[in-house]
Amino acid sequence: MDVSPGSLAKQISIERRFNCVVCLCARFQMVYGQCQHRICTKCAYGSSGVLRQQFQRCPSCQQEDSFPERKPTIPEDNITLQKLLGVTACQNKGCTQEFWSWEKSEHDLTCPYKNSPRRGKRPSDARKNQRYVII
Repeated sequence: MDVSPGSLAKQISIERRFNCVVCLCARFQMVYGQCQHRICTKCAYGSSGVLRQQFQRCPSCQQEDSFPERKPTIPEDNITLQKLLGVTACQNKGCTQEFWSWEKSEHDLTCPYKNSPRRGKRPSDARKNQRYVII
């Protein structure tokens, strides 16, 4: 990981611009308000998909009725853009954490699911990729 002053400044700039302004986390599912501020759907919407009362105004600029009343479907292009910016998800089965790619090493050390098999991989897949040395 590049930790030069220039790259650190770039990381901080990206985090400030693209993290959820409420939970301050990197997320794939971000919703834009009419004011162009962004918050994650986990913060903005309850389990029923209705906008939480506290977000009737944008938390950044206080514009009223900025966010959709019902949770929108986030376009795949928006999720792809988040990935290109560096948002990633933990690959451990059961973990739902999303974070910046430069935070992955730190998360891997503390993930409570780190001993679980990786998402999308079956134990048999690992055996297929093993190399054998014949003596």
